[in-house]
Amino acid sequence: MIIIETHLFSQFTANGLSDQRAGWAFSLYGIATIFGALLSGYLSARIRKGFLLWFYYGFRAVWVTAYIFLMPKTFAAAVLFAIGLGMTGDATVSPTSGLVNDSFPLRQVATLVGLLFTLHQIGAFLSAWIGGIIVTQTGSYTLLWLIDIVLCLFASACSFQIERKQIKDPN
Repeated sequence: MIIIETHLFSQFTANGLSDQRAGWAFSLYGIATIFGALLSGYLSARIRKGFLLWFYYGFRAVWVTAYIFLMPKTFAAAVLFAIGLGMTGDATVSPTSGLVNDSFPLRQVATLVGLLFTLHQIGAFLSAWIGGIIVTQTGSYTLLWLIDIVLCLFASACSFQIERKQIKDPN
C-alpha cells in the first residue's frame, strides 16, 4: 500500500494528468480504501479469510496489469484504477487479523498483531524508499509496478493455501 500511497499521484502526473486531476483520482483512492476496509470487515465474518486474501491480492495484480499495460492513461481510467486499488488497499487487515485471532490463543493475539503491524511498517518504509530509488534510476514506474504485480501474485498464491483452523484459548 505504501508504494501506492507514495507513488500513485506521481504516476498519474507522469501519465499526463494535471496535478488537480491526479489529486482528485488520488482522493478517490482514499475514499475507496475506507469503503473497501468496511466491506472487508463485513465479509471476513462470512467468507473464508484465506479466500478473501487470495481475491484481494489477485485482483490487485490483475488490476495493476490492466492499468499499466491495457488501459488508456485518461482521467476516467485513473479514477477507475484508483477506486479499484482503494477497495483492496486496507481490505487485507480484517482477514489477516482474523486469521491470527482464529489460529492462536487470545493471550498471544495482541502481541502477534502488534508484530505484524511493526513488520508492515518496516516493509512500508523499505518499499517507499526502494520504489523511489527504482523510479529515480529508471525514470519510469513500470519496474515498480511489475514488482508489485509479482508480490501480489505471490501473496495471492500463498493466501489461497490458508486453511481455516481455529485454536481455542485454554484459559
